[in-house]
Amino acid sequence: MFDVQTRPPQGKCEACEAELWMDEAEPDEWGHVLCPTCREEAEKAETALTVMEFVDLQLKKILADEPRNQIWNAAARRFHFPEEAS
Repeated sequence: MFDVQTRPPQGKCEACEAELWMDEAEPDEWGHVLCPTCREEAEKAETALTVMEFVDLQLKKILADEPRNQIWNAAARRFHFPEEAS
């Protein structure tokens, strides 16, 4: 008799290595296989990066590099994207 619980997972999350079952193991549009939690975090970081790039363009008009970079780096630490404004 076949026991469903003996079946191996369909894959592993590239970020946290959690086991993925059934449709969770589907790659995203860039080919990354992420668990639902890591996928949500990645989407938040991507959105935050887009917003911060726009904000940085506005801050360039009114702030010197040092305070602008401090703002960027604080957001980068929170949302896990590269530090230092462009």
